Amino acid sequence: MAKKITILTSKGGSGKTTTAVNLSAALATQGKRCLLVDFDPQCSCSDWLGYTDAEEQSFILDALLGNADISDGIQQTYLDNLHLLPCSMHLFQAETHLSNEIANDTLLSMALEPVSEQYDYIVIDVTPTMGVLSYNAIYAAKNLLIPVETSYIAMRAIRSIMKVVELMQQRRDDSISIVGLLASRVDVRQTSCKQALELLDNHFSNILLDTFINDAVAVKDSVAYGQSVICYKPKSKSAKQFLDLATEIDKRLTKSVKGKKNAA
Repeated sequence: MAKKITILTSKGGSGKTTTAVNLSAALATQGKRCLLVDFDPQCSCSDWLGYTDAEEQSFILDALLGNADISDGIQQTYLDNLHLLPCSMHLFQAETHLSNEIANDTLLSMALEPVSEQYDYIVIDVTPTMGVLSYNAIYAAKNLLIPVETSYIAMRAIRSIMKVVELMQQRRDDSISIVGLLASRVDVRQTSCKQALELLDNHFSNILLDTFINDAVAVKDSVAYGQSVICYKPKSKSAKQFLDLATEIDKRLTKSVKGKKNAA
């Protein structure tokens, strides 16, 4: 059964899609069978990986409504171990189409269940807007990775995410948890960045990951080439950071799974 992880943030520009694409590629490079689910109607993951054929179809939305088999929409990427479930702008209509569905925050979980055995990891990139899509992604994965841009405004946004997670734990599933906070777009030359890192360490040391991601040109350039930075510049500092992130996430989730089994 695949370990699932949702990349969650309530603020754009925090490195959400960058984390999703590069974490997935890093896991695949390390031999893990990985499915990247583009669950953001802006289609950033799909665009990044060069898949634009989904623009005119409503596949994910149809799958959520039970009118399509999600396995039929999965695409092979440039990495053998990395598959993509692409998105289209039709997903913007999800709030309208899913509003009358019973338990509408569980639909993604049910849609992914038939393919879960085929993968070691399922990584979900979801819209930063809190609503039915975000709730579906949280419930489907249970494990949340929160990228945090090292700025004062982004720091304030963490509280709103924490509140959503707390409510989902209370009302839907108490096994929902934050795997880690990931400091992203880090530039230690800036005083404000250093202060933000200190605040993260002071207030969230128990969930702050050891790995952090620099704000690097190589990552931005990799988008134009339709590749992760790991494939675009495999010897770069950014590539190493994402590989380190994959290792750290894998260790945390493996430890979490073992802990739950022992508790049972």
